[in-house]
Amino acid sequence: MDNFVIFGNTNPLNIRMKSFLNLIIALGCLSAAAQSAPDDELFARITPDGFQITGDRQKLGDEISGLISEKDANFEYSVIKGKTSGDRAETYFAVLLRDPKRNITVARWLEPRDSGLYLVRSFANDNYWQVMTTACTGDSGCEPIVSVINANRQWNCGTPIEGKECKKTSAMTMYDR
Repeated sequence: MDNFVIFGNTNPLNIRMKSFLNLIIALGCLSAAAQSAPDDELFARITPDGFQITGDRQKLGDEISGLISEKDANFEYSVIKGKTSGDRAETYFAVLLRDPKRNITVARWLEPRDSGLYLVRSFANDNYWQVMTTACTGDSGCEPIVSVINANRQWNCGTPIEGKECKKTSAMTMYDR
């Protein structure tokens, strides 16, 4: 019974070696998780003349087409600087994808940093509206806008006008971490 060991070799050197290996494995897993976290993507630059789109339009268009179930959409891309409606006026930036044939306009928030405008890919509870894709369908006056209500930002479609009907569809993309 002297050689009977329930949890393997209890030699202090082996225990330290196993602890060291477990630490290396844990650090490797953390490093891999940190590397696979989505990075926010530079999509446009602010220039003296307005905006220059530098990001991959096709990639964004494909992503959005899948979210809103418009597989053969023919988008026109533009970057806008707007003012929020609602409780307070704040400046915001967005990329708009328009398909005039279908009367649909899709918006994604662009986060300003230095002279760049970034597509936010990292989800957090306080920025859910930044990773939201909002599609507005309807005639003129149904364009996506950001509203501030009770200190919370949200995407809306146009301004409510009697007799005007705008359809809003929103989707959120969750990226692997």
